[in-house]
Amino acid sequence: MNIDIESVFTLIFAGNILIALFFTAYLLINKDRDKSIRIYISSRFLFLMMAPLYVLRGKIPDLFAIGVFNVFIFTAHFLEFYSIAFAKRTFNSRHFYRLLVVPILMSLIFISFLSSIENTRIVVNSGLLGLFFTGCSVFLILNQRMNKTQRLAGFLYVIVALSTLIRFFEAAFVNQSLEILANNTVQNVFYSFYLFSTLFWAVIILLILREKDREMAANNQVV
Repeated sequence: MNIDIESVFTLIFAGNILIALFFTAYLLINKDRDKSIRIYISSRFLFLMMAPLYVLRGKIPDLFAIGVFNVFIFTAHFLEFYSIAFAKRTFNSRHFYRLLVVPILMSLIFISFLSSIENTRIVVNSGLLGLFFTGCSVFLILNQRMNKTQRLAGFLYVIVALSTLIRFFEAAFVNQSLEILANNTVQNVFYSFYLFSTLFWAVIILLILREKDREMAANNQVV
């Protein structure tokens, strides 16, 4: 299986543009003040901010092109998870900022390897994300407070975690010259799941919105 990795990047960025516009329009039309949706939209815009950093890689300092790029990746995935896992919970800023320490620690660990070769950075990035996705899946699947949609998201996280950890083992133990644009089976599988997960999370958020609307309608009928 051979795919053009740069084309996949383009599709990921394009998909996030469409998703961000769609949910922003939803908020404006419905005048929805739901914090979880706003957090999810923020994660999409962070992905969009990564695009110019990727394009400028090799033209601007690595601290920005690679360091900040990965900080955005870790933070965007945290926001994505938070918007799904705590969608039914009343937003609590203290709770949110306490958990924000997770992407901060991931970012600090990655930046400490910023001067390493590209393969090492792939190992660190994939290892951190693989562990993060695994934690997300365990939390969503085993937490009794989660509903069916959130548990479905947990099983999707299992798939994404596996593809990410396989990439970690490939870079760490099999192909120690692996580069970000290398075209091989492991990379192709990883980027394919990464691309499809962009759509998966948007669908999950839509399902959560639908459930919230139903609950609100049911409550109004009771009143």
